[in-house]
This record gives sequence, C-alpha cells and structure tokens, in this order.
Amino acid sequence: MKALSLLPLLLLLGPSLPGQPGEARIRLVERLTPSVVSVMSLKRPGGGSGVIIDERGTVLTNFHVVMGSLRGSRPGRMKCGLPGGRLVEARVIGIDPGGDLAVLRIQGRKGERFPWAPLGSERDLEPGDFVLAMGNPFLLSTDFTPTVTLGIVSGLRRYLPGRRGMLVYPDCVQTDAAVNPGNSGGPLFDGRGRVAGINGRISIGPRGRVNAGVGFAVSADLAKRFLPDMLAGKACAHGSLRVDAREVEGERGLLVAAIEEDGPAWKAGIREGDFLLAMGGRPFRGQNDLLQRISSLPAGWGVALSWRRGTEKKTRFSWVRLAPLVPLDPKLASWEPEDVDRILGEETERAQALAFRGMGLQPARARPAAPPLAGRVVRGDRALVEKLRPPASILPSRGACLPPFPPGSEFDGGEAVEGRTALVILLPGNRDERLFLDAETGFPLGTAFSPGPDLEEVRILVKRWRREGGIPVPTRVVWKQGCRILLEKVFSLPRRKKR
Repeated sequence: MKALSLLPLLLLLGPSLPGQPGEARIRLVERLTPSVVSVMSLKRPGGGSGVIIDERGTVLTNFHVVMGSLRGSRPGRMKCGLPGGRLVEARVIGIDPGGDLAVLRIQGRKGERFPWAPLGSERDLEPGDFVLAMGNPFLLSTDFTPTVTLGIVSGLRRYLPGRRGMLVYPDCVQTDAAVNPGNSGGPLFDGRGRVAGINGRISIGPRGRVNAGVGFAVSADLAKRFLPDMLAGKACAHGSLRVDAREVEGERGLLVAAIEEDGPAWKAGIREGDFLLAMGGRPFRGQNDLLQRISSLPAGWGVALSWRRGTEKKTRFSWVRLAPLVPLDPKLASWEPEDVDRILGEETERAQALAFRGMGLQPARARPAAPPLAGRVVRGDRALVEKLRPPASILPSRGACLPPFPPGSEFDGGEAVEGRTALVILLPGNRDERLFLDAETGFPLGTAFSPGPDLEEVRILVKRWRREGGIPVPTRVVWKQGCRILLEKVFSLPRRKKR
C-alpha cells in the first residue's frame, strides 16, 4: 500500500505532466519556439519579448515595452531578435495603453512568411490548467532562443488597478509560472499551444524585481477586442461608465456613490443613490467585477445595463455607449505610425481576403457588388424586407454587397457586434453606413446606419446562416435600435429536390 501511495508523487517528479507525455511536451515547445521573439529598442539597452500572431510578421507585445520608442527621431522603430540570432527591424503600428498592449510589424524580406502562434481564449482555461511562459528574461539568451517556464493557471479574470507607475490590467490570467523582467510582452501558452495571454506584470519579493510566484498575463480575449483597431494604426481607449459604484451589505447590486454629469450612465437616467444590477443579463458580483467587465471593453462599445432607482423594486433597462476610461495622453492620442497609409491598405486587403474566405469564394470568382436597394429600413419597414429574399442579397441593407467592396469603401478598424470583434468597412456615398465582417471568419455580421439626426443608429444583424451553393445565405435577420428589436425575420430557403 505504501508503494502505491508514492505513485502520484513519482509521476509529478518525473519528466511527464498529467495527461501529457514528456516527449509531447518537448515537441510542443519546439513547435512554439520560432514564434517567440525578443523586442528591443534601437539604441537603449534592455527590452522585452513578443509573439508572432500571423504569417506576415505581426507581433503582439506589451505597450510598456514599446512606449519609449514612440518618441525621438525615429518614432515607433524597434528591432526584434528571432530565435537563431537574426535581428530584424520592426515598426509599431498600433497601441493600447489602457490594456498594456501593442502591435508591431516585422520588416522582413519581400514575401517572407513567419512562423506564428494562434490566439486562444480565457474561456478554455480553468484554475489548475498547465501553462508555459516563454520569453527572454534578463536578455539571457544571446541568440534569442526563448526561456521556457512551466506553471499552472492560478486565477482568471483578475482586475489589477494601476499603481506606482504601472498600467491598469482590466482582464488578466494569474499564473505561478516564473515571469521576470524581460518576459514582458511574451506569450503565456495553454496546453494546446495557443496564446492564452501576454505576460506583463509580476508581484515582486523584498529583494527587488524578481518573481515571487504571482504573475499576470493580459488575456487573449481582451487582446482580440482591440486588435482590429491596433492593426488599423490606432491608439485605443478603454470604456467607462463614469461612475463610482460600491458594494452595500444586504443590498442587491452596486450603489452609485458618485456619477459624472453628462457621462454615459448619467445620459441613461442613472443618478446617485441608484443601484447597478447587471450587464448583459449577468449580475455584478462586486465592485471589481464591474471594473473588470466594463474597462475590458473598448470606448464606444454598447452595453445593456439593468438598474433600479433608489429603494424602488422595479428593474429598469438602458442601452449605454461607453465613454473613454481616461483621456489619452495627447501625445499618444495623436500618435500614428509613419506608414499609416500602407497599413490601412494592407488591412483593407486583409478584410477582403477574410470575406472571400468566409464566403467560400476565391477573389477571382467573387461576384460583383449587388445593386443598392431602394429606401432604408426604419422602424420595421416590412415592404423592404419582402424584397430581400435570399440569395438575392447577402446582407439585407441598402448598399449591401458581396466582396469585392464597392469602389471608395474604406477600412475603419474594429468594433463590437453582438459580442464579436468585427472589421468595419465604411461604404461609399454615405459615411454613416458601415458593413461589419467577423474578424476571425470573414463572415458578414450585418450593417449599421443612422436613421436621422439625434436618433440612435439602427443595426441590421445576421443571426443565422446556411450555406447554399457554397455561399452562406442569411436565414434569420434582426433589426435593432439600441436594446429594442424593431423586427425579426426568418427566411425559408427552398428545399433541394432529391434525385
């Protein structure tokens, strides 16, 4: 019996992890190593790490790693060390100071393709899962081969306020994997080799900046929300309700102790003494939960709030568009990369390529744009709906089209659409009409337009698709204005005759 009781201990001390043989773990590290880079200033010593997230050499890292490069004679220029010892120049193309994230583009050889790692999701992690932290702590590796440390997920969805010069971390993964100075910006990989987060902050011991077993990585989910804007060359801002809400013992919800006049919550009718109950149907579990959920969303993102007036029992609902968390440093807000026109051109091409892939089309086989439809859908115009029987138009909206986009269309970064990160295309002829494409799959998610001055925009959202002849066709479409559903239409497709 004693021999059997020692078996679990021997397994932990041996070369294998539970559920993963040692050889498989070693092969996983070998596969991931080429995607991890060292990120350094052109002149100053020191630096951090990063991870390549697509074959074009797009690198995701921490904002504090690149912050010093944004000023000077060559703003946004850095160098990346690739495993094996090769040094290449890179340019900062987008920043998210509020989430401590930045995106660089490696200036490689013409047509060069880089090894890369896919982004994962916090939803696939649980406390106790094994994770790998990779990077170049203390610049120990002179040939830039990353250091690997092993740990577990200690906590999820942590909110860390900014203090002592540290940036706010709205949504992060806590780990006990050894993360030290120089690891900043490097990836935290899950057991499948996907990027679960970007290592950034540590809790340090009394002897100085050395890991004390508590490290934090900005979650991949947060990064996905801001990637489209960063790829479009923007300085991102995080969202805020502009309220101070606190827990009160024995009360359901969070008490609004202070509120900014003319802020998002104020405009929704919320006042001091009211209680915030839930967002998107999920109750707030405490002050930190509110801060984590709100500040991990981009400014301008719309949220559905549930709240109640003072001592009333009636629950009220409001659609709120988040304001910037804090005004960006003017130097950062006005910052843009030197080659912003080229970046926007590349991202427009990427948006089109995604749309082609999502529709199962090759660019050469793409259909021409569908002709504009007469009129607009306002407050449930059923006559127009009847004209939109699929597959006559892929999107039920005026100006809707299949790729390629009409001449004059412009790429405008990213936006949230029903919880999905979307690439936004401004359609020509009407600057307030936008086309949304899923940033991951390229499927059209819908369109939006303003029905008139001082009126909330109308969104026409495709909720369900079905492939017909290799092309996805909408079978369920919803017209929404704020939280209100104006109209819902289910399209029936003719059944194919059996041969």
